[in-house]
Amino acid sequence: MKKKAEIQRSDKWQGHLGKALKQLGKKNSRFSEEEAAADVTRAVKEARTAADDKGVVGYAELLSSLKERIRAAQIKAALSVNRELMLLYWQIGQEILDRQAKENWGTKVIDRLAADLRIS
Repeated sequence: MKKKAEIQRSDKWQGHLGKALKQLGKKNSRFSEEEAAADVTRAVKEARTAADDKGVVGYAELLSSLKERIRAAQIKAALSVNRELMLLYWQIGQEILDRQAKENWGTKVIDRLAADLRIS
């Protein structure tokens, strides 16, 4: 049977994490990203303390591994997005150059196109 202090500590970190996740899910919330990050940090600290108190072997290694995997996936996603955007911009530029050559578009058409793209 769990000791009362262990149950309270477990409830505390789960409460911090639950609050952070709930607030992050709300749109137009006054809850800032900094506050959410602080709640997640508190939850992680509480979880570490609770895990250490329970003698959970390998918790720190698991946490470190998960953080590394998350960061690697974030970097991979950012690189993929950047690659796709570069390809899109190159294709747009190529299409504009082709139209300029075929249809004798001048700078006025390019300026108008740029303005219209900013509006939409």
